[in-house]
Amino acid sequence: MSMESERGGVSMGFSPGNFTGFTHENFEFLAGVDNLPTPRSAGDKEWMDENRNSYHSLKDQMNHLKEVLGLKLSGLDVESKMTKLSLINTQSPKRTYVPYLWFALVRGNQSKHEDVQLFVRIEKDQVRCGLYAHGREHNEN
Repeated sequence: MSMESERGGVSMGFSPGNFTGFTHENFEFLAGVDNLPTPRSAGDKEWMDENRNSYHSLKDQMNHLKEVLGLKLSGLDVESKMTKLSLINTQSPKRTYVPYLWFALVRGNQSKHEDVQLFVRIEKDQVRCGLYAHGREHNEN
């Protein structure tokens, strides 16, 4: 992912000093979440307890990416605010955990429900990013 700005060459590309990418372990963890039985099972919490370090590693990577993107946007004179990282646990009667995490960046003085969002979502087999605006979505897979 790379973009050059007409205002001085601000790059959206990632370098080793910034976000280093997701690991195979991150995707394996999400695949494990996706393979948990539905409906909810008593063993879900036990599985999560055994894999909590992998979960924290994934959360750390997502939060790092969120911070890097926020800094890059500020370099483009876009004041942004970050949404909280989504929760992996759900209140659904079918699942205990969802097999993805996501976050969004919106302009600083806008509501995420009323303005364009830059979102990133990691799933067991892909990372999706794109722009979301009022029920319309443009993705770059």
